[in-house]
Amino acid sequence: MKKALLLLVVIAVGAFAVCNRKKAAQPSAPQQAVQPQPAQPQRATAGQMANEAAGVVDYAIGAAPIQAGQRAKQKIQQIDQQHNKQLDDALK
Repeated sequence: MKKALLLLVVIAVGAFAVCNRKKAAQPSAPQQAVQPQPAQPQRATAGQMANEAAGVVDYAIGAAPIQAGQRAKQKIQQIDQQHNKQLDDALK
């Protein structure tokens, strides 16, 4: 289910990107004078777009808070193990 939802989001983002490229490629009304264009922001790569889409999907299905909690528990366990090791070494 998660993979299907992720695939749907990635396809939607890809379709949006293709539509924006086509609109940008079509020239608007002819210009009288050439005006300097401001620097355009860099476009996101496909990998960045996929990561952002995956983040949105994770947030939407509630996986982001769960993963954050799991990372916090792992970090606490690691600190606890390190502390216990230090105590054992001190007692020797």
